[in-house]
Amino acid sequence: MSISNSNKKPLMIVHGGAWSIPLELEADHINGTKEAIAQVFPKVLSGEINAEEAVIQAICILENDETFDAGKGSFLNLKGQVEMDASIMNGTTLNAGAVCGIQNVRNPIKAAAYIMNHTDHVMLVGGNAEEFIKDNCCKTEKERREWFVDSVEELLTERELKFLEKIRNNSEFSSRSAFEVTINNQPSTSTASNNDDNIVVNEDNNVVKENNDEDEPKKRGTVGCVVLDRFGNICAGTSTGGTPKKIPGRSGDTGIIGSGTYADSTVAGTSSTGFGESIMKIQMASTCVRWLEFNNIPPKEEDNTCLLYSHHFLNNEFNNELNNELKDDNNNELNNELNNEWKDDSNNEKKKKNERNVTKEQEAVERVIEYLNNKVNGLGGLILLSKNGKYAAVHNTDKMAFSYADENSVNVENQTFKVVSIVSKLNN
Repeated sequence: MSISNSNKKPLMIVHGGAWSIPLELEADHINGTKEAIAQVFPKVLSGEINAEEAVIQAICILENDETFDAGKGSFLNLKGQVEMDASIMNGTTLNAGAVCGIQNVRNPIKAAAYIMNHTDHVMLVGGNAEEFIKDNCCKTEKERREWFVDSVEELLTERELKFLEKIRNNSEFSSRSAFEVTINNQPSTSTASNNDDNIVVNEDNNVVKENNDEDEPKKRGTVGCVVLDRFGNICAGTSTGGTPKKIPGRSGDTGIIGSGTYADSTVAGTSSTGFGESIMKIQMASTCVRWLEFNNIPPKEEDNTCLLYSHHFLNNEFNNELNNELKDDNNNELNNELNNEWKDDSNNEKKKKNERNVTKEQEAVERVIEYLNNKVNGLGGLILLSKNGKYAAVHNTDKMAFSYADENSVNVENQTFKVVSIVSKLNN
């Protein structure tokens, strides 16, 4: 596969997990995902780094932020160990790398990328994966410190230790519980360019952070990233510390190419998040991409009862297509009705009437989350970025955190852009 088009508009989207994010942690999720875009995307926009390098750098930033369940913020297994998974896929070469169950690596996404670029393999696991990285990447003490922590304490917090003790013998708490508990509060949004009604900011346009009980352990989310660079290369990556109350040795979807991560530069790139045991059963990431590739997105089931949040990205090209489509319709009264009802997400009948106004990327992601829900009673979310520069983000968990470079604001010539950062909430 060869991608040579240098006229693509670079784009980037990251997520910070799909689960029941408590209100007091929404600001941290908004700011954390936003920071990953803010630090990395300027280098993509200028051509300093490509899509693969951008994914690695962005996920490293998220792994170093204890807000998230990856790297430093990872959950503990029942033995009190930190076991992490990560994967990355280059959509142009279709090369991929992954690690599962590694314990002492500072940034698992870097280990996954090294395996992708320096071996004939896709996945290495556990202690042997750690030994391989030590033998090949740690020739000096400085390199060892860059790759590995000196003790597990560097990857955990006191809150995680307390959380483990709290749930270890709680028969009512399972690994799935982190994704299905409903928090009854409103979503928070931060954006420099969005007119979303859910924005929660102060008078200085800064995210308002609620009081947080530092002694109360909190659940956290997997992280992921998809980037399209100016040459049309798409790369995707995902990293996690797993689920709470997990049996030692457990790995979920994140380290599995096709489940947690998938990229094909001729189609799209995706990153999954949610309850991994269900995501693996349907190979969610690659299933969505293949539906797009072969143009065989399943129709929406008539009796479908899956509740989901589907983000509507404001894309000028798409809006123009919609306007032209409406102008071509002979029934002006219907056109006015569609224009008015498009803004109303509360009426299911109106949604059905306007389904044709959803991009195929968004339709594919919606169908795969519905499939996850209906086929295996799964819970999760998915971000997608296509070769055509179209975003999609959907989840059926209570909330999902994600940020993206607003397509309408990206100016390659002037090297400017705006970041939209959201904690979206399922409308029950």
